[in-house]
Amino acid sequence: MSVSLRLFLLTVMLIAAKAAMPAPRYMEASGVTDIGVLPPPGILLHGWKFHAGDDISWAGTDFDDSRWAIQDSIVNLYQLLNGNPSARAWLRLRFRVNDAADARTLALVCNQYFASEIYLDGQRIARYGAIGADPAHINAWNTLGEPLALPCTPGKVHTLAIRCVQQPDLRYQPGQFSARLRALPDAIKAYAANIRSRLPQTILSGVFAILFFLHLAFFLYYPNDRTNIWYAIFMAITGIGLVISISLERAHDLAARILFIDLMNASYLGCIFFVLTVYQLFNYRNRVSLTVVALLMIVISITDYATRRIQSSVADSIPLLMVIESFRVSLWAYRRKMPGANVLLAGLVPVFLFSLFSLVYLVIAGPNLLYNISFSLSAVVVPVFMSVVLAIKFAATSRTLEKKLAEVETLSAKTLQQEQEKQHLLARQNIVLEEQVTERTASLNRSLEELKQTQAQLVQSEKMASLGELTAGIAHEIQNPLNFVNNFSEVSVELVQEAEEGIENEEWEEVKDVLGDLKLNLSKISHHGKRADSIVKGMLQHSRASSGTKEPTDLNALADEYLRLSYHGLRAKDKNFNAELVTDFDPALPKVSVIPQDVGRVLLNLFNNAFQATQEQAKRSGDLYKPRVEVTTAQTASGVEIRVKDNGHGIPGDIRDKIFQPFFTTKPTGEGTGLGLSLSYDIVVKGHGGKLELAGEEGTTFRIILPAQS
Repeated sequence: MSVSLRLFLLTVMLIAAKAAMPAPRYMEASGVTDIGVLPPPGILLHGWKFHAGDDISWAGTDFDDSRWAIQDSIVNLYQLLNGNPSARAWLRLRFRVNDAADARTLALVCNQYFASEIYLDGQRIARYGAIGADPAHINAWNTLGEPLALPCTPGKVHTLAIRCVQQPDLRYQPGQFSARLRALPDAIKAYAANIRSRLPQTILSGVFAILFFLHLAFFLYYPNDRTNIWYAIFMAITGIGLVISISLERAHDLAARILFIDLMNASYLGCIFFVLTVYQLFNYRNRVSLTVVALLMIVISITDYATRRIQSSVADSIPLLMVIESFRVSLWAYRRKMPGANVLLAGLVPVFLFSLFSLVYLVIAGPNLLYNISFSLSAVVVPVFMSVVLAIKFAATSRTLEKKLAEVETLSAKTLQQEQEKQHLLARQNIVLEEQVTERTASLNRSLEELKQTQAQLVQSEKMASLGELTAGIAHEIQNPLNFVNNFSEVSVELVQEAEEGIENEEWEEVKDVLGDLKLNLSKISHHGKRADSIVKGMLQHSRASSGTKEPTDLNALADEYLRLSYHGLRAKDKNFNAELVTDFDPALPKVSVIPQDVGRVLLNLFNNAFQATQEQAKRSGDLYKPRVEVTTAQTASGVEIRVKDNGHGIPGDIRDKIFQPFFTTKPTGEGTGLGLSLSYDIVVKGHGGKLELAGEEGTTFRIILPAQS
């Protein structure tokens, strides 16, 4: 006989046994429920009287409840109160125990989803949850089958009253209530068995935790295969769901129970990762079915939440759909003779059998140890078989890797031998290359020395070029004092002759006047001689190398001197050139610590460029054009500014970014070195920490900014 047939016959026998159980022995007469000998499962109490409201006097034995509505054995308080979660109500039942043995050991087992107070003959014997006037202090409670001893007297009519208060802030209001009378030993035994029935789920959660860490380790060992990480996530979510289920069975607080149920519903997401594991295991690409089921789960969850339901029967079928999808894909893989498909199919088939038995037994006998064992077996079969499949795949992968590793070691040995031969060849080539590098390095060093010498010569040529620009101006400046010296010398000679004549004629007054004039002439000769001397010293100072020593310098005087030297130097070459010199010197400009020779070279270069630009513009434009060069000094927040502006042809926009580059020039070949602005930039920026900028759109304007403490 096959296992499936045996399981079917066992199910039929359980249903028949359930139907053959003796009916509860009680009868109702005159509103009093008479209770005889109790069967082991006890009896479900009928004939509850219900009334909305809250009055503590309704707990008394002498209260007349004849007008109250009579209810069935299972009462839905939420529906009786018309869906008002804030309303309160009472349930009353009058009963009499006829058997003396049952009366002494009677227990009440309630199943409720609200806060309650239980009264026997007007005396409160139990309180479940919290009841208060403030709705925020109400706490709904579920007894979880905990028995409550009822001290009854045989043959006496007892009044059982239950004060019922719902917790108004709950998303879901089940409101169900039922009560069963059992013999106290049977009730205690059933309660203990219910607690023991959680052991298989606890063991199963531990198994899932072990499988999670095992497959996580597999994934970390070989991360290219994502099968193990999907399965590890499935194990983690399913294990957490089992822990939540165990916590749910221990939670009396109704709000906590609703939270745990919501979390259990969310744990159904783990089924998605199981299907992903199957997909990855067999490299199955068509995931339309999984997408549809996942979307169905989302829609059902949103619908259940919106309709204030804990969980719908459709949601219960989601895991079954996932198992069916896994079975379909495994069958697809089996037909293609993929490794592991037969093992996984062998694990999926028993799942249906254990699940069927669990559901049928749950309907017949309710949750107990046998149900939990069956449920645990149905839950553990697939993970165990899947772990076997993944372990087989991992072992096969490891063997493949070991084989490839051996091949790699063989190739490495060959490669090592080839590498040694290459190293030997490279060693010989390195010797040749080192000799060539040494020879070329020496050649490069010689070239570098020649370049340095050429650069020094170019820099000196630039200095001498600027000195040449000064020569004509200096000659003009020296000519003026020399003319004065010559003229006053000739006059002095004549005055000496007059003095000699006056001495011979003893005309002392006239001699005295002549000597006074002679003294005046000599002082003027001395003044203009010193002027010529200062010009010559300035020329020598400009021509010799800079000492690099900074000293306080009057920039107004320095700019004025070099402006006029540059102007007269150009006029000495071109007598027809005239330009308007405009100076706007700040009289309060402080002395700045600079190297005067270097700054003088910068100014001279800018002035020469300005005069040359206006000279070229004058040749192009004719008499209507008036050359003009402006020099301005000012003190700013960032230091001292010298601005040189001309109204020449300006600098084109496409070369404005290149003018400070070494050897860049717009002058014809042989007329410029291209080092003037480059050296000027280095002197201002690197030598003095300032700025040299090209500004303005019309003509050309250069700004020199020197810090006040250069």
